[in-house]
Amino acid sequence: MVKRQSKSLFDVAAKAGVSHQTVSRVLNNHKNVSAKTRESVEKALNELNYRPNSAARALVTGVTSTIGVLCFDTTFYGPASMLHGVQVAALENSYDVKFYGVQESIFENLIDGIKNLTSNGIDGLIIMVPQLDEKILKSKFLAGIPLVIVGGSGSVNASSVAIDQYLGARLATKHLIELGHKNISHLYGPLNWSDAKHRNEGWLAEMKNNNLSVTSIAAGDWTAKSGYLAGLKLLTHQKVTAVFAANDAMALGLYQAAEELGLKVPADISIVGFDNSPESEYFRPALTTVNQDFSATGQQGLELLIQRINGESLARQHRMISPELLVRGSTAPRSAKKRG
Repeated sequence: MVKRQSKSLFDVAAKAGVSHQTVSRVLNNHKNVSAKTRESVEKALNELNYRPNSAARALVTGVTSTIGVLCFDTTFYGPASMLHGVQVAALENSYDVKFYGVQESIFENLIDGIKNLTSNGIDGLIIMVPQLDEKILKSKFLAGIPLVIVGGSGSVNASSVAIDQYLGARLATKHLIELGHKNISHLYGPLNWSDAKHRNEGWLAEMKNNNLSVTSIAAGDWTAKSGYLAGLKLLTHQKVTAVFAANDAMALGLYQAAEELGLKVPADISIVGFDNSPESEYFRPALTTVNQDFSATGQQGLELLIQRINGESLARQHRMISPELLVRGSTAPRSAKKRG
């Protein structure tokens, strides 16, 4: 007696006139399947009496309904929020997520992460790190893996979605200039981070565009403590009337330094942050800051990745999301008093 061979995903796909990836999406209740296609696939499933076996299906088709995320292991608000945005978008599209965090974005760490994620079975990969060595994209471990870079500087060699850090910095600096400030300091983050580098470049470009000299800058490490220590130096310069801080945490440190130096925000010193962290609205005064839409970044990154997984869009795409300046109480017109 010959044992009856069970029907495969490919049999269902052939009967329905669709790809096996589409059959997999129907089985996993993905949202991005039209009602007509879903009906056709479900009819074929019933007629063939198909009984899915998830483990076997993954082995046969390579479809796991899982994406990998190679990310920077940090609690800083910006990167953590962007990571959360990707995770929410993945779950909304019925994808499981496997994470691999690195402490440093060096070549060896990134390769280890890619090997770990790809060896465990993923349909596609999102990379979210502060710096990306272009050699990574040529790794044999990425061969055939749909890939999207989210955040950071992106790459011409892979599809990417990022928030325009350069534009955000120009908006912040322009706001201060329009208030009459001329001596505007910048408290920048670690310049080996692409976000910090682009914010610094945006501040510098806006200053030069308005023929303003660049005299006073300071380095921080994204923490409130570094903002405080830098502030004690920056704010002793009598000409400085405004500071653009590269994130909200460092801006908070500036508040503390200003208070200890007997300066009032914004009467004596105007401060702008970056990120729109949840606490920024409750600083006293509320912090003027640059808002980044992390949810949109995650959604668009996941959208691009799904397109590549499904073979719908193989051409590289580079999407840039514009930030928004939120004006609150920490900025005011330049005082006619002694500072500046």
